[in-house]
Amino acid sequence: MFRDYLRRTGFRRQLTVIVSAAILGLALFSSVMNSWKASDIMRSYFVDQGKRITENFGRQSTLALLYGSADNAKDGIATSLSFPDVLQVQITDANHKPLITQLKPGVVNPFKKPLKPNLLLTTTLEESNDGAWRFGAPVYDIQAESSPFEVQEKKPELLGFVHVVIGKSTLTNLTQSLLVGNLVISLSFAVVLLGLMRLLARHMINPLNALSDLMRRAEAGDSGMRAAPHGPRDLIDMALAFNKMMNVLEEREAELKQSRDKAVSMALMKAQFAATVSHEVRTPLNGVVGMLDMLKEMNLTKRQQECVDVAWSSSRTLIELINNILDFSKMEAGKLELEELDFDLRKLMEEVIELLAKHAQQKGLELGYLIGSDVPAQIKGDSLRLRQILINLIGNAVKFTESGEIAIRISCATDHAQLFRLHFEVSDTGIGMSP
Repeated sequence: MFRDYLRRTGFRRQLTVIVSAAILGLALFSSVMNSWKASDIMRSYFVDQGKRITENFGRQSTLALLYGSADNAKDGIATSLSFPDVLQVQITDANHKPLITQLKPGVVNPFKKPLKPNLLLTTTLEESNDGAWRFGAPVYDIQAESSPFEVQEKKPELLGFVHVVIGKSTLTNLTQSLLVGNLVISLSFAVVLLGLMRLLARHMINPLNALSDLMRRAEAGDSGMRAAPHGPRDLIDMALAFNKMMNVLEEREAELKQSRDKAVSMALMKAQFAATVSHEVRTPLNGVVGMLDMLKEMNLTKRQQECVDVAWSSSRTLIELINNILDFSKMEAGKLELEELDFDLRKLMEEVIELLAKHAQQKGLELGYLIGSDVPAQIKGDSLRLRQILINLIGNAVKFTESGEIAIRISCATDHAQLFRLHFEVSDTGIGMSP
């Protein structure tokens, strides 16, 4: 799916999506990490502050524990509860029996279960949950001074314990404010980077789009296409390479056009020359054929008659060759048209066989044709073109057959379009030909 998306979308959109995701992800990650680090620092600060408050409250509760009087702790309790985050204070004796417990007005104790008795040696964070910390500290009688004459130093007497519950609302609010502030700063910076990235992408993509449009126009056949070299260095190199390629292609196109015009001109000259020579040669040749026709009508000896027949046959063959040259000239000029005239098919075949029979007899070949019973005697078509094709095929058969026979079979061909067609088949016992 990712590859399909890359193939369907353009480079500019891909760049925008990838860079935007990277910048936004980095902004969120940095905001969360900064907030987490700052929250950890602030938590350590609040824990240290809670320990100091607990220690101060313990020093102020010494008289209350020494005399077992809650009245002596009123000032210390009021001072401790005056701190914004202090929710509850408690004084217990050495046996963990509560002497006094007081909550800040309107506050619910965040610790539902009573704290298990625990011997505290120093100020300690006893318990913590999502809403508050509970600190505890021992209280000692430090007023009794040791005599300098006593061998052993007196140890302070444990009077009891104090407990202070401090809420996490300030820490939570600071953490949330810090996270929001970091997000705002990071996202603002990300928006600025995205704006700069879009400007950079536009500066890079616009020349690419222009170059692509020029390539499409050049592919469509427009000439004179040149790219303006602007943008990054790589795109400038691409534009210069495109311009160089177009120069080479136009030079080659001009050379090819010149060669084509020259070839067409030469072909036209050859066709005109062939047509002119053919016309010029056919005129005296017709006179030769006419004279030979007159000689054939005279009283000639058998030997003379054979010589005249050979000359007449050769003249007819030469006329056919000249007609072929004229047909090629017409084909190159696009002016060759088939005639639609009535002719006798059997007579046409007799003339073709008679023209090639002399050569076949010299090689000892049998030459004949067979016309199907369903083939009509009179055919409408171009007898001259048909004669040329038959002479070509039968002449090749005679030329490449050393012994045996050559047969021509003519039949009606089936056609689904209800058109009349003839099928001519020339077979021989020679080397044959490829399909």
